[in-house]
Amino acid sequence: MRTVGLKVPATTANIGPGFDCLGMALDVFNEFTVEEVESGLKISGCAKEYDCEDNLFYRAMVYAFKKMNYDCKGYNINFKCDIPVCRGLGSSASLIVGGIAAAQILAGGKCRNEKILKWGTEIEGHPDNIAPAVFGGLCISGMNDGNVFASRVNVADFFEIMVLIPDFELPTSLARSVLPEKILFTDAVFNISRSLMLIESMKNGDFRMLKTSIADKMHQPYRGKLIPGYENIAGELNKSPEHCFFISGAGPSIIILRDKKASRNTNLYCEAIPANWKCRCVAICEAGFSITDMGW
Repeated sequence: MRTVGLKVPATTANIGPGFDCLGMALDVFNEFTVEEVESGLKISGCAKEYDCEDNLFYRAMVYAFKKMNYDCKGYNINFKCDIPVCRGLGSSASLIVGGIAAAQILAGGKCRNEKILKWGTEIEGHPDNIAPAVFGGLCISGMNDGNVFASRVNVADFFEIMVLIPDFELPTSLARSVLPEKILFTDAVFNISRSLMLIESMKNGDFRMLKTSIADKMHQPYRGKLIPGYENIAGELNKSPEHCFFISGAGPSIIILRDKKASRNTNLYCEAIPANWKCRCVAICEAGFSITDMGW
């Protein structure tokens, strides 16, 4: 029987104006081990309610098996997860990418990134978290007539990353429900121009341009209202020329980018962070998912 081990990074999506098309991999990981057995399903290392066939990792495996016409057997799946659930940090994308990659290996084939990207997007509905979980780094992604495309952007080393993680969940379905059905033409132009500026600032290491281009009018004004404490944090960060920020994915986590050239005494905004939130320093994960073990 076959065994496979996988490690998949967290991801932060939208990145200010890049709604549903920009995502970045972070060096926080979920790890999975899948052992093929004669029959049955046993899932360990996760909450009891996910120890069943409705587990997203397992559902992604089954989805990929059907695509490859491979008969499912029995599986022992172990989780070692460090990505917070329902916090806008790509927990679901890590499960989907991990499940599809595991299925490809267990079916006797090689991991094909383009298939993981396509099938993962079919499950997730959009590629902005899937793409960086597969390829790592900062990714631009989109869809066209059922096809999914993604391109990596080389990011200059000019900022530090802090993740503010609230002690409450924000389901993506709720975060999507508050978005307007239509947006103003001027708001669309605003986001397009900022997205282009954002990519250039990331490539060139221009923090002043980054702080200007991180602004958004499509989703953050609406989702920010679902995050208690967001207005205070945003107000303090907007005063600082050395920091910029955005809501990670659908929220409620907030990503802060800090200019590496800034003085070390510029973290006055910390007083605005609720005491029950966690602050975690992370870095860009340049690689996407990786195979940690493959036994036969």
